[in-house]
This record gives sequence, C-alpha cells and structure tokens, in this order.
Amino acid sequence: MNHLNPDKIKIDERSYSDLINFISKLSKNLNYYDDENKIKGTFYEMFSGDESFLISEISDFNISDFFVNRNNLIRTYDTIDNEKEKIKILNSYSKITYNLYLKLNDWFKRAFDKNIELSNTSLQTEIESIVKNQANILLSDFRAILKILNDLKIIDPLQKFSFVDFKSSLWKDFKVRSNNESEKKFSKTDLDLIFKKIILNSNSIFKTIKTLVNRAENKLKLSLNKNSHNPHIGLLFCFLKLYSYLQEDINMITKSHLDFYYKKILEIKKNSAEPNTTYSVFSLDENLNSVVVNNSEIITAGQYDDGSDVRYTLEDDIVLNNAKISFLMSVFVSKSPIFEYNSRYNLISSVFSKIIASNSSEIQNFNENEEFFNALGIDQDLNNDETSSMNLANIGFAIGSPSFRMGKSQRKIYIDFEFDNKSIKHLSDLIIDISNNTELNDNEVFNKIFLDSFDILYTTTDGWQAVNNFQLIMPDDWSSKTLTMLINIDKSYPSCSNYESNIHGNDFKVHTPIIKFLIKQNSFYNAYAFLNKVKLNKISIKCFVKDLRDFKVFRESQEIPISSEFELFGSTPKINSDFFISCEEVFNKDVDQINIKWNYSNLDEVDYDLKKYYQSYKKKYFK
Repeated sequence: MNHLNPDKIKIDERSYSDLINFISKLSKNLNYYDDENKIKGTFYEMFSGDESFLISEISDFNISDFFVNRNNLIRTYDTIDNEKEKIKILNSYSKITYNLYLKLNDWFKRAFDKNIELSNTSLQTEIESIVKNQANILLSDFRAILKILNDLKIIDPLQKFSFVDFKSSLWKDFKVRSNNESEKKFSKTDLDLIFKKIILNSNSIFKTIKTLVNRAENKLKLSLNKNSHNPHIGLLFCFLKLYSYLQEDINMITKSHLDFYYKKILEIKKNSAEPNTTYSVFSLDENLNSVVVNNSEIITAGQYDDGSDVRYTLEDDIVLNNAKISFLMSVFVSKSPIFEYNSRYNLISSVFSKIIASNSSEIQNFNENEEFFNALGIDQDLNNDETSSMNLANIGFAIGSPSFRMGKSQRKIYIDFEFDNKSIKHLSDLIIDISNNTELNDNEVFNKIFLDSFDILYTTTDGWQAVNNFQLIMPDDWSSKTLTMLINIDKSYPSCSNYESNIHGNDFKVHTPIIKFLIKQNSFYNAYAFLNKVKLNKISIKCFVKDLRDFKVFRESQEIPISSEFELFGSTPKINSDFFISCEEVFNKDVDQINIKWNYSNLDEVDYDLKKYYQSYKKKYFK
C-alpha cells in the first residue's frame, strides 16, 4: 500500500540544494563580529561569493507555486462577472508576473557581482543572453500593460511596481517590436483582453525562467564537483556530504517503526502470492498466415532465480497473424515567432514528439480505448508541464568505431565532420547572419550556439557514460568544410567498451564502442536548427592516449608480473637479451606514434647517474 510506504514519509527529505539554500538564508541572520567586537556584516558574505550558492538558489526556484497561483487566479477570473473582483484578480496576476521579473533581475545582478567567483562564464553568458534577447522585450511589453492599467486607474495603490533596480543597459537595449495595439485606447470594458495580454506575457517570461532553472540543476552538480572552491566552502560541502549519511539513518526510523508495529506488535503475516497477470507479444514464423492459441496452452516466459520456469496460461483463445503495427509516434517541429533569434531565417526553436505506442501491446491497448491524438503534432512552446501534450524529442546520432576501444587512461578524441559545399555554406550563412544582427563576431556566435548544445555519452560495460569535457571547434577556414569535435575523457572514467544491446538499449548493428551525441533542446539556440540540413561527406577519427597501463610484458616466453618491481632483462642480462610488450588496444590500431616510459627503482645504487656508472667499462653505452 502506498500509504504505508516508508519512502513517502521521510523525517528529513531535504535535498543537497535545499541544505545549501538553508545555510544561505540562515547566514543572513548571523552577524559577524570583528576583533573589536563590532558587527561587520553577516556570515552570508562568506558564502555568497561561491557560484554554487547562486546556482543552487536558481535550481531551487519553486516552479509549481507559480503554476498553482496562476491557475487559481485564471480559474477564478473565468467564473466571475463582477468588475471589482476581476480588477482585484488582475492586480494579483500582475504582481506574480512582476515578481518573476524581479527574481530574474536579482539573479542577473548577482551573476555579474564582482564579489562572486565564477569558475567559468557559462552562467553569466546564459543569463545575459536571456535578458538581452528575450526578457528585455517582455519587460517592455509588461510595463506597457501596467501603464494601461495605471491610466485606467485599475492598479491597486497598495501594489508597488518599481523598476529602479533594473539598471543594466541590457534591460533597455532592444528593438521595439511594431504593434498596432500600442496606440489603441483601452477602457474597463477591455478587462478580458488586458488580462489575456498579461497571461501571455507571464507565460513567456516564466518559460524562460523555467529553462534557466532546469539547466541550473545540471550546472549545480558540475559546480559542486569542481576543485576550485575556497577551503571553508569545501569544508562546508564536506559536512553536508557527511550529513547525508545521517539523513539516511534518520529516514530509516519510519520503516523500523512500521516493521516493529506490524510484525512484532500486531504479528501480521504477509498474504500468500496471487497469480500474476501480464501481456504477451507473439512473433509468428513469416511463412505462417495464422495460428490459433488455445487458453489451455502453457506459455513459458523465462525462469525464476531458482531455475524453475515462469509459466502463463491465456484467459481466452486467440488467433494470431503476421500483420502488426509495432510503433506509433507523432512529431512536431516548432518555429515559434515568440523568440527573437536576431536572424532573418525562421529558425527551429524546438522539436516535440509523443510516443503513442511503442510496441504491439500498447497498440492493442490504444485501439481498445477511446483516446485520440493529433497525428501531425501541435506546438508546445507556450505550454507548461501541466498542459503539454508532447515532450521534447530526443534528437541525435551515434558513431561506432574500433578506434574508440580504449582502456582507462587520459583519452583525447578528435572527430572531423566533413560536409558538402552546400551544407557548410548554409551553416556559415546562418552564423554570419546572426553576427550581422548582433554585436558578436562569428566565433562568439558559433560558441553561443554550440558551447553547450550536446549531451555526449559513450558505451561502458555498465551502460552509457556521460562526458562533460568536450568542444565543437569552429574551422579557421570555412572552405575546409570541416567541423571538429574534441572529446576529452579523464583516466578516472571507465574504459570504452563494445556496444551490447541488452545493456545499452537501442538497436545499433555494430560490435564496437559507440559515442552517442544528443542535442540539448533547452538551450536558447537549438543546435538542430543549424544542423538539420547538413550532409556529411566523411568522418575522420584520431585518438590520443596517455598513461595507458593495461598491457603485458613477456621475457623468454614468460609473462612478467608488472604490478611490482621486476628486472627488465633478467637477473643476469646478456647480449641480445630482450623483452616484449603486448597491448591489444594499441597494436590492433593504425598507430602514428607511441612512447613507452618506465621508472628505475634502484638508481640509488649508482648514485642516480647511469652514465657515470658505466664510464669505467670503457664502452660507449651512452651518447
């Protein structure tokens, strides 16, 4: 029963981000005293300079509260006819929309605060892009709406809408959109129209903030794992990590209490198992037209842990044939005009998809119920999580190659994508067009589009491993028709292993390691808009490996253990004494260069100078 699930009743269910935000709020109330016992600010200044605290606050922004308030106000507005009540709701809705702009402006100012230490500028760049390309126009529209309300004397005198803190020039630096309604005279009879305009404005700014919040959740994980934190911040995060173990112990109390009460006090025993029911998918021999399966037939569906068969019987007789639909999905490519991309091209903003049925069983269920779907899809850019009927589509590609078969080491992979002339011209035209309409140069536009536009994963023995260190390199000369993806894999990451469908899913017809590239659709510029028309001519791969230790050494046909010290040429080396190195990963590839290094452990016996030691032999051992 879900009501008795201990995981649903945790004593302390605060996340890591919750604890960071708790410390941030608490520190604002703790005064800091100097050596003269005078107040010199608060302890908040000790933490506010670390980017993790700002990112954590952004990621912890309560999206659901806005939706609850929004939906309640809209629902109430639609059910009343009283003008005073409508004005009251309109004021309330204006206030929650205003608070969204205040929150975004607060994050914007703190991201560019000189006291905050950002290890990279990705957060600054993203917030700056949002303000410059979207939020400033939306704020202008919102202020125009407030002016209409003020002219109609609708705004509650107790409501204060101040924009003094919006000091940055980016809030004012935009091209005013032409709008015939800007000169229109409104009256109180237009309350419904004004309310609709505020709803559309709040939906747009909220979607922008929501994207930033969702991306901050991933940025927080990266920020916490960095080694550039100040010592006191590092100690604080260490304490929070230790506290997480205590949280686990505390949250086990509920389960212990339930177990004690039901098992020891009430002595309730578990009910005996009931027969399981499931759905089956049959595949017929393609040479058969149909097969009748009676309900008396025993169907074997695998084995239990003890080796006994899992057996089922049918509820009814069934006639099977080879005609079937196994997958049903709709796709919608959105080119929403609400986003200003500073481009004369109608760029793709999002790609949505919805899987209606992913197998024959789901197809059958769909046919039996009364559900329906839009076969051509529908734009979701203005919808929220509660009203969306489609999801962001998974778009990408994968590359399989024996060259990716690399053990744990410092790995650097260069993948050159050579496109045809038409494709590279189209891509460069898009970038140059944005550059001409902004103050950014071509390289800045390229990085803005592709800096964080992919999720890259490679196959390991345990599944897919994400790679965080990669870069799509802009060509110095577009006539080369080549984009280069540089992927850095640290030696702490697992080995690249062959693709296995039962481990990695999908249905790739390869038996080599695979690197998968998925386009991130929560970036401001959707990389798919720039790559959807390109055609590849050739892919070239070059791998560099450093600190590789997965190899074997042989001497006189015997393998030498290399986990400890050993004599490379034996205890009494002779002329033509030799040894052999074996490494499948290296010598099964087309190798350009290889460097082998070893360390002597007994150089103290020759005063750490081999050349001087062998001078007395009267032979030229060293150059």
